[in-house]
Amino acid sequence: MKPNSTKRPIVARAAGVVLLITAFLTLWLAPSRADDPQTTPTEPPKLSLRERGVKNLEQLPDVKARFNRRLALLAERNDKPMACSRSSLTSIQADGALRYKYEDVSMLRGPNQEVIEAQTTAILTKDMHPQSIDWKFIKQAPNGTTETTTEQLKRAGGEFVFTRTLPDSKTTTKRYPLPSKAYAYFTPYLVELIPLNEGDRFIINNLDPETGEINAELYAVTARAKGGLRVGKKRLPEPLETEFFYLNGAQHVEAHGLAALDLTFEVSTLEIVTAIEEALKRYRK
Repeated sequence: MKPNSTKRPIVARAAGVVLLITAFLTLWLAPSRADDPQTTPTEPPKLSLRERGVKNLEQLPDVKARFNRRLALLAERNDKPMACSRSSLTSIQADGALRYKYEDVSMLRGPNQEVIEAQTTAILTKDMHPQSIDWKFIKQAPNGTTETTTEQLKRAGGEFVFTRTLPDSKTTTKRYPLPSKAYAYFTPYLVELIPLNEGDRFIINNLDPETGEINAELYAVTARAKGGLRVGKKRLPEPLETEFFYLNGAQHVEAHGLAALDLTFEVSTLEIVTAIEEALKRYRK
């Protein structure tokens, strides 16, 4: 504290002597204190955004028996259903261990009344590493005719094998080594399983199943006025947010926004989403 200039000179000189003695003792005792772990103040090292992401993945819980999470989402535009999604994450026995089974059926109505349906079935480890993923994409024209493309990612030893079969039955296959860096195959349930707190910022690598590349994605966690958390996500080095999630107090997804579609999916019921699916497939041939 600076000496008060209104005090008498002798008080100021006394204060100066005290400061000099304190400085001398600090320098004189520094070597001995440095050798004493009980008296040396230590601060935990600050983690980088990537290190924080790796730490979050390391804290993913073990797969629990009878684990069962389900999510039904609906997106509307002008009070008209535009897209819907129903998914689940359950535990199963696979390869002698408990694994996650992820299933998702998503449908989107296009601007010209075409309908795109995407079906996903994946077997994942606790770290969200895929053992296998199967996709089916069905494009339905306004007259009801369809074209189907299938894709599969399968782990085979130390590599992934990616296979795509087009509507004309032409098949292509790619092979690439397993990623050497920490990563996760992203599903909406990842934001429910990793530990999250207000103010968190971290980077997690997301696997691109077609190329084997891992893309860095930045997560930013903020509080919601109504309680719970908002998790924003963007792919680096792009500056704009690509998607976001609203989580309730139990860290369960309440909404999922996708910037590319300019749609926000809100929690709905399985009955409503199933009915919308049937309506979108009504003219399918």
